[in-house]
Amino acid sequence: MKPLVGFYPSPPPRIIEKAKPDDVVYEHEGKEFSLIVFGDGLVALHVVALEPLSPGMEMDAGIANWTQYAHCLNAAHLLLDSATMREMNLAAFELYAITGQNALRRTADGGFVLPPTGDAQSKILNRYCLDPAIRATLPRVWITEDVLNVCAADLDVVLPEKELRDTLSLISKSIAEYKTYEWETALLLSWLVVEEEIRALWQKHIDGCDTTYTDGSKRINADRRSNLTESPDWSVSVVSNVLELCDALSLKCFREISQVRTWRNQIVHTKQDRYISAQEAQRAIRLAVELAVAGRQLSITPNLNYSLRGP
Repeated sequence: MKPLVGFYPSPPPRIIEKAKPDDVVYEHEGKEFSLIVFGDGLVALHVVALEPLSPGMEMDAGIANWTQYAHCLNAAHLLLDSATMREMNLAAFELYAITGQNALRRTADGGFVLPPTGDAQSKILNRYCLDPAIRATLPRVWITEDVLNVCAADLDVVLPEKELRDTLSLISKSIAEYKTYEWETALLLSWLVVEEEIRALWQKHIDGCDTTYTDGSKRINADRRSNLTESPDWSVSVVSNVLELCDALSLKCFREISQVRTWRNQIVHTKQDRYISAQEAQRAIRLAVELAVAGRQLSITPNLNYSLRGP
């Protein structure tokens, strides 16, 4: 079997009743990646563009690729959670942030290798269940093969596009913070997504306005483009106003952006403590999701149940 990088959702999923821990209970082979789920609930990816982690070795200090794999796993975690919500109407999983310290490398011979990031071993062993004896005691959640098919189809859209998988990774981390009642952090992380998506929409709008005249000159030359995209005069507030006036952004979305930006500024720029409620964090997350999937063949239903299941 090809080498994989994976994670254990909380709780680990179960697809087949009497599967052994190392049994492959689901496999999807895409052009850009493979998605494999094992009998013990490990969800793993093989991303072609990120292999090998280090040439000629199972792993080394290839931190860049480990980080990119972590983004892919966070995106997969979000999409699995969303697919379970959509297909089964079930809020099954509690998202947590997957990083270079807790992603698990499963080698071609079926063994595990820990990431090259310091003394993370005890943390991984305790929480992410490398020990089969610990895994055997954990509660499991039943999910259907249809859930995994939907997740795989969504990954076909997401994984080839680095910016999109990084964006969904950040949304996944925002929801993870939300689920542990860190609503201020959840809002700030979601705002980072909103800013990036507004900038991307602005860039697309500028490109659509450009034209080349008969004398060879361009309507938007390099200097003008630099001013429109890099000058502090063109803040997210100004850009979102212009996009709405040009019908590139709905009035409803514009108003939501303005509201979330106000909350974000109250956190960052005011000296007073600003309590962020669960409802305000929810609105920021939903806005980030709306902007991230706009114009794409992708649908995400965020699981915003913030009851805690424990470690």
